[in-house]
Amino acid sequence: MGEPGPSVKVERFVRDGELVVRASAPLSEAVVSEGEALDLCYVAAGVATHELLDTLSGGWAGIRFPNEYVIRGEVVGRSRAWVEGGEAFIEVRLNCHSASGACADGGRALEERLRLYLSRVFSDSKVECCLKFGSALAGRGERVEVRLRSGEVVVGDVMGYGFRGELMLVTEDGGVRLLRPSEVVDVKTLWP
Repeated sequence: MGEPGPSVKVERFVRDGELVVRASAPLSEAVVSEGEALDLCYVAAGVATHELLDTLSGGWAGIRFPNEYVIRGEVVGRSRAWVEGGEAFIEVRLNCHSASGACADGGRALEERLRLYLSRVFSDSKVECCLKFGSALAGRGERVEVRLRSGEVVVGDVMGYGFRGELMLVTEDGGVRLLRPSEVVDVKTLWP
């Protein structure tokens, strides 16, 4: 499976009907930018959360790029990532009513998976995790409008997902754009 990744710290709690699992890992030498650290956090959270929700829902879970978790099309949770003080952080929030199975054990199963995948993405197993992330993403073939942190809005058809967790769009002018999770503020489906 590769070399072990960095030491990962995880905390979990339930507040206001939401399971919150927050993890952090020191930035490794393999991460070349803050943006890549954020992307890897989204990938780790996506794989960990999807794996759990998919098992609990009988195969009906997915990830709505870059950070929403769905079961049968209903958004049941979100994640956010940030870098602070030399550490990368990811926080996953799941609605305990909609994703009750994930909350049943107080979040231990999600905590274990998040610890595992965050460690893996910051080691030499990141490509494997990114491929899992891409296979869990919903929306292939949809026309979407993507709002980027830069303020740019990109419209295109979802072609697939890159091996580093990027959204691959065929734009209206026929070009192909790869959009990293950390670049994206919002994705709106225009038509399926």
